[in-house]
Amino acid sequence: MKIIKQIQKQVNYFGITLSVPSWSNYLATDSDGEVWAFCNKPKAEGKDWVLSRGIEAEHVANVDLEGEDWKNTLVKYGEE
Repeated sequence: MKIIKQIQKQVNYFGITLSVPSWSNYLATDSDGEVWAFCNKPKAEGKDWVLSRGIEAEHVANVDLEGEDWKNTLVKYGEE
């Protein structure tokens, strides 16, 4: 047996190891502490990350922001 396509990958997000979809390239936390994986770069607007048409996103975790500004949580780790 051999792996043809892996559905998840492991990434480091501010010192936390998270399992994210293999198609994802960005992680960001919204104002409620929900961590989202995105295929393309989202924009911060209001209290959330706004997606352009056609952007895939998946909720992958919840965190305590511990006073960190949620708008500073966008991290790129993949290739668009």
